Amino acid sequence: MDEFSTYIFKENEVKTNNLRVNRERPYYIGILIFLASVVLYLLDFEFAIHFLVIGYIILVIGQITMSGRLPSIGHRPLTVKLTKDSIFIGKERLEIKNKNDIEIKVVGYRGQGINQRTAFYQAHNGNDNQMKVRYGDKVTEFKFVLETETHKNKLIKFCKENGFEL
Repeated sequence: MDEFSTYIFKENEVKTNNLRVNRERPYYIGILIFLASVVLYLLDFEFAIHFLVIGYIILVIGQITMSGRLPSIGHRPLTVKLTKDSIFIGKERLEIKNKNDIEIKVVGYRGQGINQRTAFYQAHNGNDNQMKVRYGDKVTEFKFVLETETHKNKLIKFCKENGFEL
């Protein structure tokens, strides 16, 4: 395998954060209502059971809304092509003199499941993988996209064949 190519991902952190907060809000409201109803139940209030049921229903609705792929809003400004002796960022070619100048951190591909306990299921968005490139005395760090498990496997195979560390 001679090269691996993908895209740089530039996240809009404000929009992504707002979407995450909107998806998590019902879950946390459900927890608060549920806990408040437990306190009311321990204090022997009549309507505590009603709050308990309402809190549990909102908690389940929150788990449903949090399920799915983790939100990530942004764009792909440039392509990245990694070869055994250079890296292309857009049309810019940087020669790799030392394989240790490239650090690759794979978080997950789009749709890969995440083990967690809050939502019914969650999946990676594929945009959180990171690459750090040292060129001379400068360091550039950026996120890149992995679309599928096959795309991730191509990266792993490329790195093993050409001496890059993951």
